[in-house]
Amino acid sequence: MRIMPSKSRITVNLSQDEHAALEHLALRLKVSKAWLARRAIVQLLEQAQNGEVQLPLPLPGPKQWGTQ
Repeated sequence: MRIMPSKSRITVNLSQDEHAALEHLALRLKVSKAWLARRAIVQLLEQAQNGEVQLPLPLPGPKQWGTQ
């Protein structure tokens, strides 16, 4: 799937821990938080298109993602 210039926006609410983890990752990888979010969405859409998506419910919390 090809990343195209943004034509639509979405809003996502993150916990403080999730936001801090995203900020840390963006700084470490030297990319924007928006870039990380777009990449995650593109990967999810590619997996869904290939029938590979299996969402865990309930979704894991920040401590399960390795942040404290």
